[in-house]
Amino acid sequence: MGGDAVVEMAVRNNAALAKVYFPEAPIGEIGQGARADLMVVDYEPPPPLSGGNLPWHILFGFRDSMVCGTLVDGEVLMWDRRLTHLDEAEIAAKARERVPQVWNRYQAFVPHDGTETPWTLE
Repeated sequence: MGGDAVVEMAVRNNAALAKVYFPEAPIGEIGQGARADLMVVDYEPPPPLSGGNLPWHILFGFRDSMVCGTLVDGEVLMWDRRLTHLDEAEIAAKARERVPQVWNRYQAFVPHDGTETPWTLE
């Protein structure tokens, strides 16, 4: 499959499908009032980047760790790899507090041999 077909399926067809369900919304464009979702990627391509090979760079070159910014519906949700609306440290601390309860619930449903777990069971 050629790069043009990949772009057609991933970009143009998705925008056309979204317009079926949201006909009044400006979709598939970046501009004032558009329903734009955008991902900013810190990417240094090994081979030269061109319009003809862009789909292959996206498919095989990009990695999740390269995403440094996201905008959803025109609102910045992450910038410089930091979430703008959530406190990651607070979320992680709450998750750590809940690990024993989650592990106990898991143990109740999944057979085990009773060996030590990495978490304290209460």
